[in-house]
Amino acid sequence: DAMADLLEADADAGREAVCTVALQKSALKSAADRTKLASDWRRAGVKRVLVESFNDGKSVHEAELRTARDFFRKEGFEVAGVVRLGRINLWERTACCLCDPIVQAVMRGEAERAARVFDRIVIDESTFGECTCAACTAPGRAERTAAIVEEHMLRTARQMNPTVRVERTAK
Repeated sequence: DAMADLLEADADAGREAVCTVALQKSALKSAADRTKLASDWRRAGVKRVLVESFNDGKSVHEAELRTARDFFRKEGFEVAGVVRLGRINLWERTACCLCDPIVQAVMRGEAERAARVFDRIVIDESTFGECTCAACTAPGRAERTAAIVEEHMLRTARQMNPTVRVERTAK
């Protein structure tokens, strides 16, 4: 998937680890668990930690994101936030539709929230091509997707934090 490609890309910059705070809270609950995780990652050569702020309908509270960000920075890692949409609601069994105004509102909100917490964010576009509705599968899909991401995520993130660096994973 695109996130795996991002993690394996640019070997000269060092290995990356995705700290999935939304999905692995237990690994970060205690100070001892966090310290062990950081130690394990350092031994493995990890230099950058990507902290998920949103995945499959689950948002992480800003306070938790700040705690994870500050902890990993203190431990010497470069830290960035990751926004991975997947499904917007856990009860949905289909991918999110980028043409849906509700999805676009979630995109704006999550990009804004990530940019409030992180100086650098990664937008994982690996699920952006999964919707099979008529609007999403019409000719010009790639251009439409790029315009939607630009309007609802990149522009929003930069308005919230003009110095934020934004990376996009390949589809």
